[in-house]
Amino acid sequence: MKTKLAKSLCLSAVVGLTLMTVTGCGGSKSEPNSSGQSGNTAEQAGQTEQGAKIKIKLWEKPQPDAPKGKVEAYNAVMAKVKQKFPNIEIQDETLKPGTDYRQEYDKALMANEAPTGWREFPNVDIPTRIKNGTIADITEFYNSWEHKDKMIDTFNESISTTDGKFYAVPVFSGFINTLYNAKTIKAGGGDPEKLPETWAEFAELGQKITDVGVPRFGYEIVGMDWNAWPFTAWVWSAGGEMVRPNGDGTYKIAFNEEAGVDAAVFWNEMVWKHKMTQKDTLQDWNKLQDDIMAGRAGFSWFDVSGLDQTSLDKYGQKLDDFGIMPMPVKDKSITRPSLAGGRVITINPKASKEEQKAAFDVLTYITYDEEVLKEQWEIAARENISDLNVPARKDLYELKLSMSTTVPERIKQELIAAAAGAKSEPFCPNWNDLKNALSKPLQQILLKKDISRDEVKSLLDKTADELYTKFPDSFRK
Repeated sequence: MKTKLAKSLCLSAVVGLTLMTVTGCGGSKSEPNSSGQSGNTAEQAGQTEQGAKIKIKLWEKPQPDAPKGKVEAYNAVMAKVKQKFPNIEIQDETLKPGTDYRQEYDKALMANEAPTGWREFPNVDIPTRIKNGTIADITEFYNSWEHKDKMIDTFNESISTTDGKFYAVPVFSGFINTLYNAKTIKAGGGDPEKLPETWAEFAELGQKITDVGVPRFGYEIVGMDWNAWPFTAWVWSAGGEMVRPNGDGTYKIAFNEEAGVDAAVFWNEMVWKHKMTQKDTLQDWNKLQDDIMAGRAGFSWFDVSGLDQTSLDKYGQKLDDFGIMPMPVKDKSITRPSLAGGRVITINPKASKEEQKAAFDVLTYITYDEEVLKEQWEIAARENISDLNVPARKDLYELKLSMSTTVPERIKQELIAAAAGAKSEPFCPNWNDLKNALSKPLQQILLKKDISRDEVKSLLDKTADELYTKFPDSFRK
């Protein structure tokens, strides 16, 4: 899986790593079904046998303060959707900013208010959601879908089951590791042409460029509740794993092995020994993003595809000043990793079959249709919007790259280098439960000034044991 993933992402980076997350690629007519009739024409996709409109709910609408280009892209997509599917009535809503989108979905699902289809779940969520029944089996739709052979296969193992059933299809793929700001590094006396490769080099430079009075920090560390997400990449950078497959569908927990302890200790040292992180270690993600885009950090855990010149303008920053590098590693014997992941389309299991099909048709259309994509990429170029995610349509990489006018060539080359060590975020069942369980222990480790290695090991061991007890069908020693 890792080899296939790395090859897929390397190819993606070479031929084009830019995708607008507002819409994405899109799909149109499906192949004839068993009755010999098309299952996705403009007339059939959104109507019942009586010809009445099918109503579906989406959470696609941009936030009120979204950049002009993203709003324009959204409006263009929805205009095309209305034209193609006149018999589908769409109630589109905006997800509240700053909320835990997983919890919002689950609460809405229990209240029968969840969207009929959604494009926000990470691929790593899918095995757990298959298990708990919070997403629908879409095999029937997938099998008659004309674009199934054109989609990237990076996520196939996480979005399908061994018996050939599919529960999601990709929206985009991408990877995240270490974002840097060359201007900030220079301001702190560092040389952006000589970026750190090891933990020791990273700590030395981070400490050097930190000046709380400016303020300017070496590294914006993610200590808030999503901390196990970046911690995964740091464990890899120590030569370890978060979990290891047992070969029987269960996983051995590995974050408490020596490499995991090394990573946790280094996190603590960045805060207390090297004093190279922001003062508020548990800072909210939105504030972390502000600091990153404002250039208040030399390095951060962030995805360069989340930057665009329109967003940076209000901070007085230039996209040319940013770049991305693979994770620094404990020592040079370890391949510098990048964490790969992406978003997928899922369907509400409580919706009727007609509603499910209508949502699948609409969302795959805006995620896979070439004409929809071309318009989005034209708007992106005109509005200086950049996004370096890999599109779901593997046959459109080159086209997308050729239409991009905002991404510096240097960043494209850096992404090629980062792709060489790309690894998929673990997607075992109860993976998010594992990350949630690690959140508080990692915060304890970050916040205690003189914590010993034995204390760190004990906290990680205790968390692992609790997970073994709570999820015996997923985790086994």
